Amino acid sequence: MAVQTPHLLKAASNVRRMEQNLTGILDDNGRSAIAQEVGRNTLGLLKLSNEHYAFADGLSRANWRQKMSRLYYAAFHARRAIHLFVEGSYSTDVSDHKNVGSFPDDFPNRDTYKTRLVDLRNDRNLADYDHEATEPDLLIPVGDAVSLVRQLLDETRQYLSARGLP
Repeated sequence: MAVQTPHLLKAASNVRRMEQNLTGILDDNGRSAIAQEVGRNTLGLLKLSNEHYAFADGLSRANWRQKMSRLYYAAFHARRAIHLFVEGSYSTDVSDHKNVGSFPDDFPNRDTYKTRLVDLRNDRNLADYDHEATEPDLLIPVGDAVSLVRQLLDETRQYLSARGLP
């Protein structure tokens, strides 16, 4: 089922801030229910991220356009999972793609991802929209992109697990 009203992620642009603002109103069970729902949705985003990665990883090199596109979306949804769980922010607006390189200050290899995921987004745009592009036009070679996204997914899982995500 799609994210539609009523849904926690539709209740506020930042569910952590909403939870904090309701502290005086909600009892422990209410706050726990919000935290569980944030965790459930974070796990859903991680599952989606991993599905994109698995699909990309299964494609042959000849399908470099689709591979780069799915790798980008794997990274994009991993970053969204981090922001939802840590900061409480969630957006389905297309403008959220400009935040693909945005990570919390304590995220492992943050500076690398900040740069490389913007490159990956540019490669995804090239692969999806430029009919004359060829694989050598990519900023990140396909094999390097696979490794980069696999590392991101592993570090995302470890990072969120250390913060209490089951």
